[in-house]
Amino acid sequence: MHLRSRMAQFFSFSGLTLIICIVIHVIQFVYSVLQYINYNTVKDKQRFQLIDGTFTPSDAAQVLLSLVKSKISFHDIQLFSNKERYGRDVDHSEKRLAKLKQLEASLKDILESAARSNHTLKVDGWIEISSCGAD
Repeated sequence: MHLRSRMAQFFSFSGLTLIICIVIHVIQFVYSVLQYINYNTVKDKQRFQLIDGTFTPSDAAQVLLSLVKSKISFHDIQLFSNKERYGRDVDHSEKRLAKLKQLEASLKDILESAARSNHTLKVDGWIEISSCGAD
């Protein structure tokens, strides 16, 4: 997908979705910076709660699907960058993309079922970070 269409998609999100996308990209940026400087001071696993709330199926779809779509977009870019620009192995990104697309389909099924049943959904989302050592 071209950069212009990606930017158009990015700027067409609603306010909540835009905030979530920004948070995800900030987390991805921080993670890559930590990797770059060989951040080795994280001794134990640390957990951060990213999502904690009760949502309508529509709101849950906005939150959860935007997270998954952001990760799909990240791996699409990684795949392109590694394959086209650097000629690197893309096996990890291809496998991750397949898993994320399966996750997206499963989430859509759950959200559609909740909408048909007129149920709200409790969503807890955690991020765990631990050091893998220097490369």
